[in-house]
Amino acid sequence: MDDLPPMRPVSVPPDEPRSTAPWWKVALAFVAVVALGATTATRNGSWWIIALAVVMVVGGAVLCVQSTARILAENRGRRIPWFGSPAVRPRALDFKLGLGAPAVMFGAGSLGNNTALYWPITTIVAGVLFVGSSWAAFALHNRRVTAISDA
Repeated sequence: MDDLPPMRPVSVPPDEPRSTAPWWKVALAFVAVVALGATTATRNGSWWIIALAVVMVVGGAVLCVQSTARILAENRGRRIPWFGSPAVRPRALDFKLGLGAPAVMFGAGSLGNNTALYWPITTIVAGVLFVGSSWAAFALHNRRVTAISDA
């Protein structure tokens, strides 16, 4: 057998395993959000239903902000595309975003249903604020990445 020429060493980064939440956590969270939404969907205007709807909106917003911050941190130094997935996304399903977005929407709809507000309006406003805040964070991130790479 002929001698092979020596090969130069190649540096390959280790593969990052895709982490996914166990199915039972996803199912439990889905049931909890639907149960909270069904509980607050009644139209009697009780103070505890209004308080629960506010807690759902605030809790869902916190989860969405944490998810967006994690996406920005994982893609430090890389632009985030407007359409499509970011370059680095180690999770198949973002559990915080998957739980936070429905909680915000259910809570906003329930808040509008149990107060003098019109529920479709509160849901649309919450959706616009939810999407708009994420897009604003992505735009600021992309602007910073472009400014650093141009310098």
